[in-house]
Amino acid sequence: MHSSMKRIYIYCLLLIAALCFSGQNSLYAVTTSPDLKWAEAQGPVKTIIQDGITMQFDRSGRITSLYFTNASYDRPPKIDIRRNSEGQIVQISYKVFCEPCGDGSHTELFRGYTYDASGYVSEIGEEFFEAYTTTTFTNDANGRHKQAIESCEGDCMEYITSFTYPQIDSYGNWTKRQNVYHDVDMYSLEFLDKTTSCVIIYWDDTPDSPTRTTSK
Repeated sequence: MHSSMKRIYIYCLLLIAALCFSGQNSLYAVTTSPDLKWAEAQGPVKTIIQDGITMQFDRSGRITSLYFTNASYDRPPKIDIRRNSEGQIVQISYKVFCEPCGDGSHTELFRGYTYDASGYVSEIGEEFFEAYTTTTFTNDANGRHKQAIESCEGDCMEYITSFTYPQIDSYGNWTKRQNVYHDVDMYSLEFLDKTTSCVIIYWDDTPDSPTRTTSK
């Protein structure tokens, strides 16, 4: 083969390889969005199931559905989401109706969210039955919670929670988290230690997708 033809042939092979590699990167590219950061997740996340709550996201990473997986109600709770100018979730209100009461009475839970400079949740304020609780988080470089300090008004226990992550999937999302609770004097409350599992379904979950690790 003539040398010029060889150069053209090699150039074509390199171009095809570059296009294929580029396409693979775009398929498995890490996706971030305000809502995924709120959920401590990244990548093409479609569904997250954690602590009895199911969250569903569109392909851009915006939450489209939020509901209680294991709860049973005569009437589904009304859930309202408020955002700031940057598209971050700043408040979620849950309104649970008392159908047997027959008078339209209901109970409301409000959760407000504050974010750190990287866009991850740094504080949650929760109001329920006129009681107010504040949880402040320390996050790692990936936005995962390392520690939570919970304080409250009135006569209630204040405690610190430390988190470790023994199971991370191929997108860097945790699927198993160990929660260790302490009181304010850092005395371990072993009876409150627990492992939280998280099941994540991705938009690109196919037989050719990277291996996923989910917890039961």
